Formats: sequence, C-alpha cells, structure tokens
Amino acid sequence: MPTTYEIAQMARRFMDEPDESYLTSDMLAEFLKTSYDRFRSRVNAIDPWFYSNTVDYEVTADTTLGWTELDLSQSGALVAAQPSIAGPNPNFSGFPIPRMLRVLSVQTIDGDGGRVMTELKPANGPASMRANCCSYTLRGNTLRLNFLHNGHIRVQYSQGQNVGLGAGPPAVYNPTWANGAMTEAGAFYLDDMNEWHDIVALYAYQEYSIMDGEENKAVLRRLVDREKGLNEYVTRRLYEGQHYVQNVEQAGYGDDGWGF
Repeated sequence: MPTTYEIAQMARRFMDEPDESYLTSDMLAEFLKTSYDRFRSRVNAIDPWFYSNTVDYEVTADTTLGWTELDLSQSGALVAAQPSIAGPNPNFSGFPIPRMLRVLSVQTIDGDGGRVMTELKPANGPASMRANCCSYTLRGNTLRLNFLHNGHIRVQYSQGQNVGLGAGPPAVYNPTWANGAMTEAGAFYLDDMNEWHDIVALYAYQEYSIMDGEENKAVLRRLVDREKGLNEYVTRRLYEGQHYVQNVEQAGYGDDGWGF
C-alpha cells in the first residue's frame, strides 16, 4: 500500500530528480495534487459513486415561487448551521468537507431517523421540471425542487479530493501534499485504490515533462498500460457487483437468504 511519501518518491524516480536542485518540494506537491485530481476524475468517469459523500439539509418551501430552493454554498459562510458543499468555503460547522463535483442523487428523508421517503428525479431544464413530479435541478450552486417541501433532504454527490482542504475553526487534521509527500513522518493513506496509486506518480511525471521539455517513452508506455488496467478494474468492480446481486435474486433464494 503506497503512502503519499512513497508516491512522491516514485514520481521522483520517474523524473530522475532525486533531490531539489531542479525540482523543489513545492513544485512536486503541486504536481501531485493536480495528478491526484486527474486520477480521481478518471475513476469518477466510470463509477461516479466511488468517491462520493452524503449530506443532509433542512429546507423550507417558498410558497410565493411555488417551489423549494437550497443554496448549497450557504452563501460562502465559513461557519454554517448546515453543510456547505459548493462555493468558496465547503464546510460543516467550520470543519472542511470535500467540495461537490456532481450531484448524484437527492432524496426526501424522515427528519427523525433519516429514512428515505422519496427518490427525486433529476431534470435537465425548465420543461423537464414542469413535466415531472418530484424533480430537482441544479442552477449554479442552487438546488431547486419543483414542489413545496418543508423538511429534510439528503444530497449524495461526487466529491473532490480531501487532501489540502485547509483547517477550519476549530483546527482539524489537515492533510496536504506539501507535508504528506516530503517526509515519511508526514505520510498518510489516500484511499482504497492504493493498488493503482502509481498512476498518480505517472501523471506527476507528465506534468514534470512539460516543464522539462522532454519525454521518457518507457514511462509513458507504462502509463498507458496502467490506465487500461485501471479502467478494466473499476468497470469490473462496478458491474460485476451488480451482476452478483442480480444472479442471487434470480437463483430463487428465499426470504431467509438461504433458499430453504
């Protein structure tokens, strides 16, 4: 399982830059942050639920407009009573949380136990909002429901990386590439895709090669092979899990789970 420090050292080997005479630690940290964003984007393109987060809100209907709106940025407030997942300061009561990249689902929930009541339908425009009951759309940072709702909703979203979020009040653990990549003592665990994190180092090499003006063909061939393997792994992980559940249901197992 490579740590952030090991990923950084791997990147330096690809770059053939063992010290800071040309490639400084700050430059390497910047390359790694950009590369980890790119890695997550590749995974999200296949399975948008892999890097996802869930937040709950309490909303109030606007009877004048005839719908319900929620500002997901909480107007940029640093400390908010409800989560902010967009805008300048994604946080919950001052604690930084990952930024929203894409809304995956919106549900109405029971405010007492969090039980899902209704799965809302995504709408891609005003006509779709008018035509479909219980729909939502995202306009900028504002989530709009096409019905009056006073209560709680749950938003599930694809999230940005949680490295380098910054510390909010009160101070919290604040992993950054600057401290996590430079020393073994500052290293930390990234995520459950650790088998494929050498791709982050390979992407960092690509960033470096732009600055250096030369390319190592062997490193780039390695990147192509690893990207292909990653695509196959995420696709298999996503779809074989669904097929397994479907096959179990079709096998005629009873309510007790054993088919007796």
